[in-house]
Amino acid sequence: HILPKSKEWKTNYPHFSKDDRDASVSKIGNLALLKREKNCALNDAAFAAKLPVLASSNLKTTEIAASFVKDGQWTLQSIDERQAWLADLAVKRWPLFADLVASMKQRRT
Repeated sequence: HILPKSKEWKTNYPHFSKDDRDASVSKIGNLALLKREKNCALNDAAFAAKLPVLASSNLKTTEIAASFVKDGQWTLQSIDERQAWLADLAVKRWPLFADLVASMKQRRT
C-alpha cells in the first residue's frame, strides 16, 4: 500500500480525511509490488521516503506510480489516475474483456 492501511497512517498522510483514506486504501491504484524487505522498511513511511523507492523499481507498474504524484504528494487523484492507467493496461494485455469494458465506458458517458 502506498497510502498505508495501518492505524498510524494519519501521521504521514494528513491531507487524507478518514473517509477518503478508507475508500482509497485498498484500490488497485494504491497498491504497488515491492520486494518484502523494501515493503517492510517503508511500511508507514512518509510519501517522500516511498517515492524514490517506487520510482527506481524495475517493475513498470510500480515505477509508473511516481508519474501520478501531485505536488510531491500521493493524493486521491493520484490513486484514481493510476487505477485508470492500470485498468487500461490490463485490457490491452488481456483483451478478453475489452469489449465489455468499452461498452461500460460508453454507458457512463
